[in-house]
Amino acid sequence: MKKNTMMVNTLLAVVLGAGLLVGLIWRTFMPYVVLPELDVIAMVAITLIALVLEYYIGGKQERNWAVQIVMATVTFGGLALVAGLPYAGMKTFLVGAVVFTIVTFLFDSMVCRLEVTTDKKCAVIPTAFVLYLACQCFMGMF
Repeated sequence: MKKNTMMVNTLLAVVLGAGLLVGLIWRTFMPYVVLPELDVIAMVAITLIALVLEYYIGGKQERNWAVQIVMATVTFGGLALVAGLPYAGMKTFLVGAVVFTIVTFLFDSMVCRLEVTTDKKCAVIPTAFVLYLACQCFMGMF
């Protein structure tokens, strides 16, 4: 394992900020188009994109869970409030922290299992996609 860094939180802020910026521009120039909300599935997708980018940029990282959960909470809630989403509030802070924690733990567990294979760099993207589909299936149950 490499040294503990906050790369996943930086990438999470970049991916979420880029998505919210695109949504803000989209709402400005095409106000009648219905855009998807920042719900649990969108948070899972954003977290998985950040985790895959972190894996390809820096390899497997050691995590300081308490700090990263707090930073993910601030990232999901704070950027949503700054972007002016009407439904952003305490729910976005709390759900963002829970989603980030669960998805990061599952993704790290799956990547640890991939460490024994020879072609582990190519298997990370399908692993993240399968985890995303599993989260969609679980959301369909509620």
